Amino acid sequence: MNLRLLLSLLLFCVFCSWCAGCAAPKSSEAVHLDVRYASTADPIKDVLHAIHVKEYRFIVVDELSSFPPGAQDAFELVEKYGQKVIEGTSDTPEDPDMQAEAFDYATVYNIILKRHLKHKSRE
Repeated sequence: MNLRLLLSLLLFCVFCSWCAGCAAPKSSEAVHLDVRYASTADPIKDVLHAIHVKEYRFIVVDELSSFPPGAQDAFELVEKYGQKVIEGTSDTPEDPDMQAEAFDYATVYNIILKRHLKHKSRE
């Protein structure tokens, strides 16, 4: 895992412990997921919004193996809540750098979502 992913996960953990009682955002618009968006977006902000609006689908990068990165050990959760694909990704990407950034985005997003759903199921 690269430094960006580790820092993102650390910030998420700090934010979650601080914001346990936060209200849901007023906007419930779905984020349009495409490879260009994922290369510049903040997965922590996006997953926190998704959790608040109860959008629990995992994010997939469309490759030969289309299982959500970061959620390989959460098959039951992926089956229960479903998944959404980052448009413009494929097993033969036009821009390999953007594909890698989309994969990193999806990994951070899915790890946080998985952690939330596992914690929620224990309550």
